[in-house]
Amino acid sequence: MMLVTPHFLVSEWTSRDAGVAYPVNAPDREAHGMTWLQSRLYPLCETLEVIRSASGAGLSLTPNGGYRPESLQQRIIDKHGADVIGGLVARADTSQHPKGRAADVKSHKLSAANLYAVVLDLYADGALPHLGGVGKYPSF
Repeated sequence: MMLVTPHFLVSEWTSRDAGVAYPVNAPDREAHGMTWLQSRLYPLCETLEVIRSASGAGLSLTPNGGYRPESLQQRIIDKHGADVIGGLVARADTSQHPKGRAADVKSHKLSAANLYAVVLDLYADGALPHLGGVGKYPSF
């Protein structure tokens, strides 16, 4: 078990649907000399640690979606059509999931709406410098 940060394991970011492991050792062409673990997964998990901490003692955030290859992202879109989750799912070539920078998370203590509010407050306060975007779905 390899920890990325104190509360998140590398294995939590494996694509559950495609069974494809997060490419921790892949060289990041955008961050020369770094791997995806260093330049993509660590900042993502670091952001989630801040959210976890700010959300209250004992709050756990469970990833229910993380890295997924472009082919899986496209299958999700193809399966659900243009209305997939209100039309909010990014195209395979623009989604941050295939780039290893996105997380679908849920809390067992906060509703999706309350967790979303925490994230927006933290972002407004400048506490989430790695956050590039945020979405809210009915269950996560």
